[in-house]
Amino acid sequence: MLKKILALSACTAAIAATSVHAEDGNWYTGLEAGYSLLGAEKATSPSSGLNLRNEFKDGPAIGAILGYDYGTLRLEGELGFHRHNLDNLVVTNAGGLGVSSGSASGSSSLTTLMANVVVDVFNREDGKAVEPFIGAGLGFGRVNWSNIAYVANKKTAFAYQAFAGVRVPATDSLDVVAKYRYLATDDIGLTSSGDTNFKASYDAHDFMLGLYYRFGGKAKTAADEMPQPIQAAAVEPAPVVEPEPEPEVVPVPEPMPEPAAGPMFDKGPFIVYFAFDSSELDGAGRTKVAEAAAEAKKAGEIVVMVDGYTDRSGADDYNDKLSAKRAEAVKKALEAEGLPADMIVMASHGECDCEVETGDGVKEPRNRRATIVLK
Repeated sequence: MLKKILALSACTAAIAATSVHAEDGNWYTGLEAGYSLLGAEKATSPSSGLNLRNEFKDGPAIGAILGYDYGTLRLEGELGFHRHNLDNLVVTNAGGLGVSSGSASGSSSLTTLMANVVVDVFNREDGKAVEPFIGAGLGFGRVNWSNIAYVANKKTAFAYQAFAGVRVPATDSLDVVAKYRYLATDDIGLTSSGDTNFKASYDAHDFMLGLYYRFGGKAKTAADEMPQPIQAAAVEPAPVVEPEPEPEVVPVPEPMPEPAAGPMFDKGPFIVYFAFDSSELDGAGRTKVAEAAAEAKKAGEIVVMVDGYTDRSGADDYNDKLSAKRAEAVKKALEAEGLPADMIVMASHGECDCEVETGDGVKEPRNRRATIVLK
């Protein structure tokens, strides 16, 4: 049993370590109910020789969950309850308790308090409607054996679980969840009606359905995150001003001829927007890079400035690295369009110089960008 506990603890720590970013997140809560199969629970005592097996009927399982969704990683607390009625006793050695094999009555219930780590196989922002997940949890379980012929005890034991399932959006803020779960406890020390100390185990296989409510509404997709056109503000008509008398015209010398203008080109800025937590250029971004490269080729001897930025929803050090990756992606795309590398100067600014000013932690698509300016 100790090996199981250590293995599950190691798995939980490894899963938690896979989280490398959190540009956005939201709280959620959920209710679950399902069908539970309780294994044949053994009761043994080396001192008295007790050796019997309790066979329970299938029963219900319910649960309530409160969690936080970071995108690919979720952390949650779970309160659960199981109940199974006893069906049969299979007695190998009664250990002096006066029980025998056959039909039996009574029940076993388990109340659990668990802390879970859940990893989504892919993020809903990838455009997928169905989101598979896997998870594991550690906590405590309160076992209550009630009205069983040889024992009536309540004990608390270490509990652990592993599960896998899918969640599917039903509305903008409501998900339907289906999952399988294996739940077990460490060996439980109990005392029989004849003051015999013995150990028992508890493990269940659950098939659960649930509804999860996501605070903050819809989990946005990558398409939703693309910048939207900004509606121009209404302009009030200028007040009517009476014309003033024309000033006296004084002759002025003819201006000196201006020097011949250089080649005409658009200096930018050319703005490339990025999807959530991404440094990959989409079709619109590559089009902008191609436009900038074409103008740079018209200009001849110039410097091409590439600056990368992020929004303010992530950690500062992570966003500094992400803005540098975005600038580097645009630089490589310009080189692919035929611009020499020594013409391009690259800089990254992290959360600084936002296109749209927001508070810290706010996710804003127009701030996830790189700019190209010709000088």
